[in-house]
Amino acid sequence: MILLPRSKTFRILGAGVVVAFLAILISFRWYSWRISQQPLYPKSSHLEQQDNWQPFGGAWEMVDGAMRNNSDERGAKLMNGDTHLT
Repeated sequence: MILLPRSKTFRILGAGVVVAFLAILISFRWYSWRISQQPLYPKSSHLEQQDNWQPFGGAWEMVDGAMRNNSDERGAKLMNGDTHLT
């Protein structure tokens, strides 16, 4: 086994730590970017396909694949689901 001078050993170890940190940072940033590019729903027309949406107040409309409420009414909501679960 070859023994390196102490200062050279620390430099190699420090470089390894920096490279590992940068690899982890780049992986995290790439994963965050990749997740942000995925749509919330598998299909953009997912909301349009659901025919059992029930509005409770408000003025709801589909705009660019998203539901929008054009009302200042407090407590307005749009709900979907099985009514027999309650």
